[in-house]
Amino acid sequence: MSKLESLVYTNEKCIGCNKCINVCPAMGACTSVDVDGNERRISVNGTYCVSCGACMDACVHGAREFHDDTERFFADLKAGQKISLLLAPAFLANYPSQYGSVLGGLKQLGVNRIISVSFGANITTWGYLNYIKKYNYLGGISQPCPAVVRYIEDYTPDLLPKLFPVHSPMMCAAVYCRKELKITDRLAFISPCIAKKLEIDDPNNEGLVQYNVTFDHLMQYVREHRISGPNCKDEIEYGLGSICPTPGGLKENVYWFLGEDVAIRQIEGKKRMYEWLQNNSKRRHERPPLQARRYRRAYQNSRKTRVRGAREIGRWRSRRVAHGAREGR
Repeated sequence: MSKLESLVYTNEKCIGCNKCINVCPAMGACTSVDVDGNERRISVNGTYCVSCGACMDACVHGAREFHDDTERFFADLKAGQKISLLLAPAFLANYPSQYGSVLGGLKQLGVNRIISVSFGANITTWGYLNYIKKYNYLGGISQPCPAVVRYIEDYTPDLLPKLFPVHSPMMCAAVYCRKELKITDRLAFISPCIAKKLEIDDPNNEGLVQYNVTFDHLMQYVREHRISGPNCKDEIEYGLGSICPTPGGLKENVYWFLGEDVAIRQIEGKKRMYEWLQNNSKRRHERPPLQARRYRRAYQNSRKTRVRGAREIGRWRSRRVAHGAREGR
């Protein structure tokens, strides 16, 4: 299988230990294949892989690698292409002592503007709050993570209506750059996430962002080419969006505006997230229609309500039978 068929791929260090298969949430993404009739190796099928990176965390042999746009970004920069940066706030948290010098070095190489995605997170939070208020929308799933979105699309599609129709902080920042700041440069996202490449290449987001430059590959390139310059920082002020990438950051943003009485379930970690999605998908299939659930709750409240609830359930069932008869079922 060609490496280019998946963002995540297996190198020659694989010994076929199956640890990646054990942690992979995407059925069929990791499969054991025969190599020259002598040994087994675990291959990645890009059709099923959601690029969550769970296998990379589990692999103790260094047998998993991934593609991003780092090499192309530097090649285009060297060729004189005008490029501005969208900077993930986690870059400062991960590289506090190198943050300023790396950005300064990129500026010296020709980077034009540096926009913090924390500002985009402010816009994303506004989008959630506005949608909740406008449509009284409850029970939605926030979706800044493209791996989670891909998993829902491929493995729990019945949950798609529950996704908030709001862009991620990266895409909100990109839209703001294009429409409000009138930036026509190519945009490179300095990114902590492999799966952001999926979001960038989505046809629905065409023309917004051109490069996913991950922290790991960027810093490897910086060290190999000794890139450094005068301290530099991003150029737009932002507020609570800076805490969005931390665990529970979006929840804290919502609490700030709506108060802590709002019910928000925080799911952290790859294993817990995908198990939660699967369990909720199963519950949606197992649940009776909403009207029936309301009557059943009423039926259980008190003796008086039980009698009334039983009558209502009977009438509901009669209507269902009559409706089925009309439909020819």
